[in-house]
Amino acid sequence: MDTTKIQHYKKALLSIQTRINQLLTKEQSFLREFNPLTESLDEGDFSQATVDREMELLSRDALLQISKLVESALKKVESGTYGICERCQQEIPEGRLKALPYTPYCVSCQSIIEKKYEK
Repeated sequence: MDTTKIQHYKKALLSIQTRINQLLTKEQSFLREFNPLTESLDEGDFSQATVDREMELLSRDALLQISKLVESALKKVESGTYGICERCQQEIPEGRLKALPYTPYCVSCQSIIEKKYEK
């Protein structure tokens, strides 16, 4: 992959990382200010608040996982290994990198990994 493309992906990764950090900061601030579990008045509200709280935590976990992938991808940019599948060591197709610039795997290897976890 040429230097221009790598720099394009680096900018995209940095942009994603910035956005994730903004979302996490905003979420932390909101969670400190308002806990729907303590504000609920009836059982129905409490149930909905519990579901909402769980979804917030799942979203946070997903953002943290993506953040780790972005950090790893940025390290690969610096080391010269960006765009190389961690499993098969082949170049990840550009279409996949455009869709998921932080992906560590090509489509084939990602599919194999997902099938392992389905069992």
